[in-house]
Amino acid sequence: MDLLAHLMTAVGDRYRVERELGQGGMAMVFAAEDLKHHRRVAIKLLKPELSVILGGERFLREIEIAAGLQHPHILPLYDSGRAGELLYYVMPFAEGESLRQRIVREGQLPLETALQITREIGSALQYAHGQGIVHRDVKPENIMLEGGQAVLADFGIARALHLVGAEQQLTQTGMVVGTPSYMSPEQAAGATVDARSDQYSLACTLYEMLIGQPPFVGPSSQAVIARHASEPVPGLRVVRQTVPPGLERAIVRALAKVPADRFGSIQQFLEALRAPEPAPTAVSPRGPERTARHARRPVLVALATAVLAAAGVWAFLAGRSPSGGNPASKRITAVAVLPFEDAASSPDSSYLAQGMTDGLISDLAQIASLKVMSRSSGAMAEGTAQSLGELASRLGVGAVVKGTVRRAGDTVLVTVRLLQSPDSAPLFVKDYRSRLGELPDLQREITTAISRALSARLEGAERSRLDTRGEVDQRAYDAYLRGRFHLERGEAEQALRFFEQASRIAPDWAPPYVGLANYYATLPFSSDVPPAEVLPKARGALARAIELDETLAEAHTANGYIRAYYEWDWRSAEREFRRALELRPNYADAYFSYSRFLASRRRLDEAVAQLSRAVELDPLSLELQANRALLDYFAGRYADAERRLREVLKTDSTDLLSQWGLALVAEQQGRVGDAIGMLEPIVGSSLNRKSSLGHAYAVAGRSDRARTVLADLRAADRSGYVPAYWFALVYAGLGERDQALRYLERAFEERSTILAYLHIDPRLAPLRGEPRFVSLARRLEGE
Repeated sequence: MDLLAHLMTAVGDRYRVERELGQGGMAMVFAAEDLKHHRRVAIKLLKPELSVILGGERFLREIEIAAGLQHPHILPLYDSGRAGELLYYVMPFAEGESLRQRIVREGQLPLETALQITREIGSALQYAHGQGIVHRDVKPENIMLEGGQAVLADFGIARALHLVGAEQQLTQTGMVVGTPSYMSPEQAAGATVDARSDQYSLACTLYEMLIGQPPFVGPSSQAVIARHASEPVPGLRVVRQTVPPGLERAIVRALAKVPADRFGSIQQFLEALRAPEPAPTAVSPRGPERTARHARRPVLVALATAVLAAAGVWAFLAGRSPSGGNPASKRITAVAVLPFEDAASSPDSSYLAQGMTDGLISDLAQIASLKVMSRSSGAMAEGTAQSLGELASRLGVGAVVKGTVRRAGDTVLVTVRLLQSPDSAPLFVKDYRSRLGELPDLQREITTAISRALSARLEGAERSRLDTRGEVDQRAYDAYLRGRFHLERGEAEQALRFFEQASRIAPDWAPPYVGLANYYATLPFSSDVPPAEVLPKARGALARAIELDETLAEAHTANGYIRAYYEWDWRSAEREFRRALELRPNYADAYFSYSRFLASRRRLDEAVAQLSRAVELDPLSLELQANRALLDYFAGRYADAERRLREVLKTDSTDLLSQWGLALVAEQQGRVGDAIGMLEPIVGSSLNRKSSLGHAYAVAGRSDRARTVLADLRAADRSGYVPAYWFALVYAGLGERDQALRYLERAFEERSTILAYLHIDPRLAPLRGEPRFVSLARRLEGE
């Protein structure tokens, strides 16, 4: 059926139909002119299957009732009728844009703008609810922005569908009244809904305006509906720190699963939004950042913190009594766990001290009210500070945890001291004795004791996770800790052997599967193994880990990496990163990984904010500073990038990532000769740096040297794996666009993880206008 011709025939005496504007799940929208009143209108023509279900008389009667709504923030209904067997209704033509279009364009809206839109749409809903009408389909597509104001459209269609009892029939045809991403649990379940259902949808819309996506997303409508019904609301301030806590609480309450737990009315919701606490100051970037080890092994460092599964407590006081917990003289909100000492000083038991340190940091990092420093900064500060006060000052903490570990057969003796800065006053001192397989429980017990000594507030979910108990097979636990130890030292094959051993001994324990995923994910960066050969194995191991224990932040961070850089499932990847940070609000490596993801999505300001959080938690890491400079490089802020990189090199003149980054900056500044001079001494065995040098040679007009680099890359590719992206860079520098595009397309076929940076690598700028490049970029986005 030619719907446009059908419509023009039916309404041609009153409206001149101009063109189709678009279509959704239930209707097609056409621009038209009202011939009688000489005004532009929009005509919505319901799809045939929907018109059949609705029937005519009842639908038109209910549309007429909705047309009686008169409010400045409600888009009125002008007319309705039939076009043969099809139904239509007529609205003013909105000259502005929809809220959906603005969100697509801007991502996250300014806080006051989002609140103003919510207040205006909320006032419209409050008015309609007073007339006994529930909208049932509040979403960004139905909010129009024109003349500096927001108006709510489509009042009537959802009500009409409900009143004619169309929901069940629509469900059978695969259509749903409402939109899953904004639908209340009771509406999705087919239960009776009231004004509180619209409140839920409005809160979902406000959430999306602030964060850039709805609170719950998924691969299908059924998956989204299931998440609305069962999962807690993802924290807004994990993603956007400037959201005031009071505003977050109001949104979370409006998104309560049970209608009775929401606000009593839209007006009450709006009042809760009207005067939230002042927004916290956005974190400003400071301190050092992460380096070449992340460029080479992005998952390894991000997941090196030990994951400690649940076990049953068996620990008792062995020697001293606790110091009685001398109360801190002032509230302490930041703490550092220094590397535990191996009291036996045995090369074969140092892995245990490292595991104890990582496990305690991992558990403490789950407490949102307490900032916990990363182990790398703690180790660096301890090695250079002359006093506890100086150490605490460098780290920005009020207390430090020190400890020793000694193993005697299957028994482990642990001493823990919590010391207040600057005078080393003991806040907590205790000796423990535990069996090896019960160390996870012991770490949770120590975490709880430290949180009490610091008066740290524990939320319900945090307390629940720390209270989890269940003994781990000590052989599996020992093998797992050894695997982590070797993986962090870059001894991948030894790590693999221990992770496999742990998973065989305890097949229902999740952490070894995360370790296996880490191993597989490092291979494309540390060897010549193609991503397609090993990253599916990493994905499978992570699926098993999350199936066994959904609360492992490390598993979600690794899963985010695989989803983004291998599967190019961008929405799922972001959901995984956010879930990791919900589970562990002090997880520096997750913030770093999330920032890299955001950079690849061209959301560079957000990437800076997330990286700044990582810097807060790992303030002495030079690696983070180098990566912060690279964000400036990708954003085209070359002078800022150069300044930051030179600061890193003042601290460590041998830092390879900073030297490489400085060469990239010099090239973009037009100093190609300087770039070549910086790259030639540091190429070594790095194919990444070799391809960067080849690109610089090409840009400088030294094509013979660039082709020598290409020959070297081909030779390496014959004996192993060389990412096609590296070839594309050199060909792009030579101006051979067809060849460059061919290799980028090959990178797509080989699932190259580097292709995630297709949009932001300035060296590919000459290719971006090419149709093949545009097509490739769309394929990468899943279009």
